Amino acid sequence: MKAGRDEITYVGPFDATMETSLDDLQEFIAIGGVCRCEREGWIDRYEARRKWRDAVLGSLQPRLRC
Repeated sequence: MKAGRDEITYVGPFDATMETSLDDLQEFIAIGGVCRCEREGWIDRYEARRKWRDAVLGSLQPRLRC
């Protein structure tokens, strides 16, 4: 089934987290994560960009909290 224009599609784990920065991702891509307690959360990419500039995705992990 092909996702519609306004639907969110799960892509899966991103393997290149240490090479990819926030600015490398296309604007329509949502960034999220799962905590050890299994809670899901979404990252406001514009707020992350404001706080950490062009951070590499892998460097965001220790900065995030459940």
